[in-house]
Amino acid sequence: MSQPARIATRESLPLTAERLFAQDGVEGVSLRAIALAAGQRNVSALHYHFGGKEPLIGALLAMRLQPINARRKELLASLDRENRGEDLRGLVEALTLPMLEQLQDPDNHWVGLLHQLYLHTQDGLIFAGIDAALVTGMDHIFTRIARVLAPLPTALRESRMRLAGAQQVYSAADWYYRRAAGQQVIPLEQLAANLVDFIVGGLMAPVSPGRIRLGKPALRTAQAL
Repeated sequence: MSQPARIATRESLPLTAERLFAQDGVEGVSLRAIALAAGQRNVSALHYHFGGKEPLIGALLAMRLQPINARRKELLASLDRENRGEDLRGLVEALTLPMLEQLQDPDNHWVGLLHQLYLHTQDGLIFAGIDAALVTGMDHIFTRIARVLAPLPTALRESRMRLAGAQQVYSAADWYYRRAAGQQVIPLEQLAANLVDFIVGGLMAPVSPGRIRLGKPALRTAQAL
């Protein structure tokens, strides 16, 4: 195989894998299926170029996170220039908009892949094995959000930030999968505004007096059923 052909193969395999992972889940797609969908008759091409599924996912994360991270840092710098470095809405926008912007390209399946990783990866470990430099923007944003939410108890603050991170992924994924199914979706600008409003409202919501305590589920008898 010529050098240009090898480069083309190495670039096409991750994009094909991203699309299939987003459609069928990370566990539901074999390396063989990825190679065949990418037009590779040699099903060992993925092993040759990446070494296996986990390194392939790592390459996908690096490919997508690099521009997203740069965009987040750009938005943070813009907030600083405007003396809004700890403006909560601005920080949530800097966190959320770079991901939603990926949805502008119908051939970009990053949001679907990220959703699948959230479903099948232990909380907090999605980005554990990648270069820390690829998530500096996200880390800086959450550090600043934590400062804004400093009056909250630590456990509650951290829980709300986890919920905020998950909410942006699942909301974007809902839009992504609806579009993929040919369903009507709201404009991305409206999705972005609604999502940012929702996350900001959740982060700043009053703390319930005494918190809410969930009781044990009531036992159901055959008559109740």
